[in-house]
Amino acid sequence: MITGEIESKKTPDELTYIEDVQSVVGRLHFGNFGGRPIKLVYFILSLITCFVIITGVLIWVEARNKKSMTIRQRLYTAKVGHIYLAICLSMLPVTAISFLFMKLFGDYFLNKQTAIYYCYFITWGITILIFRFKRDNYWVNKSSLLVSAIAGILVPMSSGIISDNWIWKTIANQQYEILVIDVLWILISIVSFYAYLKVSKKIKLQSSFNKHPITYENLDYKKEIKIKENTHNNKNYIPMRIRIISLWTFIVIGFLIHHIYGIANVYFKTSLVIEGSNGEIPGWAHQWRMLLEGMAFLFAVLTTQVTRKWFKWTSLIWACLLGLFNIYHFITAIIYEASNISEIFILLVMVIVNGFLLKELIDWKTEEN
Repeated sequence: MITGEIESKKTPDELTYIEDVQSVVGRLHFGNFGGRPIKLVYFILSLITCFVIITGVLIWVEARNKKSMTIRQRLYTAKVGHIYLAICLSMLPVTAISFLFMKLFGDYFLNKQTAIYYCYFITWGITILIFRFKRDNYWVNKSSLLVSAIAGILVPMSSGIISDNWIWKTIANQQYEILVIDVLWILISIVSFYAYLKVSKKIKLQSSFNKHPITYENLDYKKEIKIKENTHNNKNYIPMRIRIISLWTFIVIGFLIHHIYGIANVYFKTSLVIEGSNGEIPGWAHQWRMLLEGMAFLFAVLTTQVTRKWFKWTSLIWACLLGLFNIYHFITAIIYEASNISEIFILLVMVIVNGFLLKELIDWKTEEN
């Protein structure tokens, strides 16, 4: 814009490999191909795929819970089932809640896509943690079905109350796209509530985990951790809290390096135009800096003094949320900034550091205060 000269040309018909893959994956994800009959068949097949995968994992979890296996193996299988079901079964109620959120509060946001992302992924992350640490597949299944049934039936009701798009009006006005969404949520709510009523305690009693019960106290984690802490013969031994403080600090440094790489990228541009800039740092920039490196630095400092159980849980939950953000940031950098190798590398290192931090925090949480 400053020089008025064309710096690069690109033909829309000629896509790079990454752009071509992204286009195909996007069309497959949103079903953006074919006519309405093909879209309907694709949607039904997608639902069947979900059922097949979830039931397959449940069968695997049941089959692996045998007396012939060690307690550690059985606990590992149970944890895999808890994590997988927490991720999968939480998506339906979170999707319904996101529909409601946008219908009720969507007009208050200028960038509605960002608002959807915030609502969906934050709610999804919190629900995953609740379902995961409940450690009860029966309760998770019943809860997700009940919340889905309630939130799902509220979607067409909120559409009618707020937008006056009642079903009979959408039929009269031939607004079939809106009608399909409302009818779909009604059907989902009916099926979810029916399934909620059908899932009874008798089914839980038939589970192998009821016949061969195991508890998370079967393994003496505290004894194993004490053995690790007392291993003075290891020259590379580092106390646990120092490792945790160091990893939190590494995350802070990683965020700072990432910001520096972003600034360094500007020097290789011939011009930099930021619309709406006035020399002042906007409030959202401060919020992001405090949430990322600020909170990580705070947890590093507090770990030096606080060892209470609630703090260990808080550290673990925040590290999980930070890990999800780092993974998301790493994937989006590969997709949208494939040429920025240095940024992708530092994001990969941060994901690895975050993984080590989660491992240490889990061990710290199970340690005796």
